[in-house]
Amino acid sequence: DLADKAEVFITEGPLKADIASNLSKKPFIAIPGSSCYKLLEKNLDKLKWYGVEIIVNAMDMDRYTNPNVMKNVEELKNVIETNGFKLINLKWDGKFKGIDDYLWDKKKKVS
Repeated sequence: DLADKAEVFITEGPLKADIASNLSKKPFIAIPGSSCYKLLEKNLDKLKWYGVEIIVNAMDMDRYTNPNVMKNVEELKNVIETNGFKLINLKWDGKFKGIDDYLWDKKKKVS
């Protein structure tokens, strides 16, 4: 339920989004991969309906090293901002490719 949430996180892959949401207790949405950013655009009106104003970029960390992913993430940024959302980039330790791996490692250290 996103009704009282002003921000939502976006990542690659539904399983990763489910794991990250469970570990962080934050709302996540997923696209199949960075090249599928156009799929998000078709659903942004639903996020607005729920009151989302901020989308947090939690795409895999190869967005900083892989030229193709870098290009796709730039397009994703354009789609998000053109549709009136604020974009925040989330960055974590690069030894963890995905946000799910990073959050799982943090949880293991706390447990």
